Amino acid sequence: MQRSGTIRWLIALTMTGWMGSWAARTAWAAETAASTQWAGTQDQQKQWREGLALVQAGAFDQGAALIRQLSAAGVKDSRLEKVDQWLREFDKLQAERAERRRADHQKYKEWVKEDMAAGNWIRAIAECALAFDSADDEERFRQEPWVTEVAQGAIKQAQAYEKDGKWYKAARIHVQLEEIFPRNLQYRDAYERCQEHIRLELSYTPTSDWEGSCVDITPDMAVETFKRIYLNYIKEVSFGRLAESALKQLVLMTETPKLSRVFKNLSDQDVVEEFRERIGTLLDRVGKESDLSWMSMRDIFHDALKINKETDLFPQEVLIREFVHGTLKPLDQFSDMLWPADTEEFNKHTQGVFTGVGISIRKGRGEPIKVISPLEDTPAYEAGVQPGDLITHINGKPAAPMTITKAVQTITGPPGTSVTLTIKRPSLAEPFDLKLVRAEITIYSVKGCQRLPDGTQWDFLIDPDSRIGYIRVTNFTDKTAQEIDDAIKTLIEKQQAKGVILDLRGNPGGLLKAAVEVTNLFLSGEKEIVSTRDRRGKDVQMYTVEPDGDHYPDIPLIVLVNSTSASASEIVAGALQVHHRAWILGERTFGKGSVQQVLPLTMGRQAFLKLTTARYFLPNGRCLHRDDDSETWGVDPNVALPLVPKEMVNVMNMRTRQEIVKGRNQQTMTEEDYKRVLATRASDREDEPGSTESQNKMELEGVDPDIEAETKDQPPREDKNDWPEIDPQLEAALLLMRVHVLSDEPWPTGTEAVAARPSGKAGG
Repeated sequence: MQRSGTIRWLIALTMTGWMGSWAARTAWAAETAASTQWAGTQDQQKQWREGLALVQAGAFDQGAALIRQLSAAGVKDSRLEKVDQWLREFDKLQAERAERRRADHQKYKEWVKEDMAAGNWIRAIAECALAFDSADDEERFRQEPWVTEVAQGAIKQAQAYEKDGKWYKAARIHVQLEEIFPRNLQYRDAYERCQEHIRLELSYTPTSDWEGSCVDITPDMAVETFKRIYLNYIKEVSFGRLAESALKQLVLMTETPKLSRVFKNLSDQDVVEEFRERIGTLLDRVGKESDLSWMSMRDIFHDALKINKETDLFPQEVLIREFVHGTLKPLDQFSDMLWPADTEEFNKHTQGVFTGVGISIRKGRGEPIKVISPLEDTPAYEAGVQPGDLITHINGKPAAPMTITKAVQTITGPPGTSVTLTIKRPSLAEPFDLKLVRAEITIYSVKGCQRLPDGTQWDFLIDPDSRIGYIRVTNFTDKTAQEIDDAIKTLIEKQQAKGVILDLRGNPGGLLKAAVEVTNLFLSGEKEIVSTRDRRGKDVQMYTVEPDGDHYPDIPLIVLVNSTSASASEIVAGALQVHHRAWILGERTFGKGSVQQVLPLTMGRQAFLKLTTARYFLPNGRCLHRDDDSETWGVDPNVALPLVPKEMVNVMNMRTRQEIVKGRNQQTMTEEDYKRVLATRASDREDEPGSTESQNKMELEGVDPDIEAETKDQPPREDKNDWPEIDPQLEAALLLMRVHVLSDEPWPTGTEAVAARPSGKAGG
């Protein structure tokens, strides 16, 4: 995860600004007319405006100093008093945050030294990463002697773990090193190497649904994949490199002893040696061909199928799946396969519609499934499913051994069919069965600040006094633009909103079409929103169009982003920033500026290749994508305000709490009820696929006894999260919008320079 640096204040004393004329201002100008009569001198009025400009640029300390000078000078103005009060409250919040961060940093530093002395390197490097998160200066932190010492000790320990085949322990070290030193590609490669071993060991177990994952996979799908890479990938590739990676993937499977629990012939050393030797011959052939074509790769693939058939080592579907997996490895992290078993889940999160019963679930490894919330107007809601219910069985089969993916696949299904869930409710002595009929479920991607009294609909007015709206977008689907349009229409027409905060934090993206439609809602005139460029240099520009419905080109807008705002989120934030239409606050975005096309691999569209075919460019010509050597990427905020991990966890919990829908017949939820629903520790959690919540980087499905033992061998220290449940980024956005609405002063400009500068957190 990209980490943001310390707060970079932007001073804009000499900048002028423009946000467009807002037609709606005339509707409320009369109510503020009395407060616009300035009581001070012209110089004091100039100082007032300079203070406001500094505040709106994020230079809160400098702006507050100027405004407090006016208060001390005896200037009497209701706006001045309000702004002064808001700034004092925010200053107190920032001071408390800084003190907690410093205390945590010192605590983690002491823990690291204790664990280094005890030789507990897994825990020491994990605590070093926590200290890194709370450091004042990341680059200086990396240079500290004790950090060098713990890194060297951890590397040596990880190498020993790899030698012993303890991949999970080694991965726990490598992932922390990569976090602290993101530019050291050796750490990333080592982490990915360990992850590949873990993936194989957990994908093919006696209890995993590996057969369901491989169902209906055919050789033609692989051949079409090779052809599509040749025709459509973002750049020309070496098929020799792809073939080598694919063949090495097959060899790796024979070097993973735990797979013999499922594939019995792996226990026959003679058969395994024959397989390896014959695959080795193919590798030699690949090495001798200087310019391997995709058709030659097809022939090598068929030869591998023949070898596997004659040795009977793996089911054909498994070999195809792993061969293609190896083929895609050298491309990029976003090119991937959607095999027949994957297509329903993919459609669910791009179209916003799926068939199921309508529950949001969470699962700790080896535990029953916990219901976080029923979804409104769904079979589960109508049947009275409640937050905190535990699903112990699905169709009579125990839920605890299932992975979250398997559970979701079992619960969902064709509309009109039924599924029986066994529910254990904390308030009842005995479990009970609920037979639910599956139906089409609509997933809404737009949420507000809190639920309305009916418990199902959203309230989008976060500040009734200043009339500020809040809209959070979880991902971009076909229906997102219409959902935002409906929310803003309610805010303006019914609640006379004067400004809107658009929250794109944690939004992983979605449909390009949806990103363009959402951006179009806020721009006027003919403006470029985004362009794409393929490997042949072909540009496709996408411009604003006159919308069929309402349009909001003038309402003041702040966009919240963070390091997990990606793809479509970055297009929206970047375009609005470049066109001076919105003020961006938070942290630099993820940097996914690559275009993936979903290409069908069969006539019946049973399988698809999600392939990177182009790059995104903002209207100022800057590419959003982050490569290994990138100095700039994504969208930099106008006002940078990073959070520490404990704050991120609290924000996530606050969001989850807001999203919880009471059961249909549930009268109230107590504080203890909410705590119980949210009680699953993040380190033990398997979130529902496609969840917008932050997911652990080392996401593991299935329960493996050896890995379970490894996690208990060096457990983390108890690190209680005593930070208050406050969202500092949202509080900062509210402060800026309140000041903007109250003063009617324009935002400072200079957005292109902000968007193009390298981040202070990129080093490593």
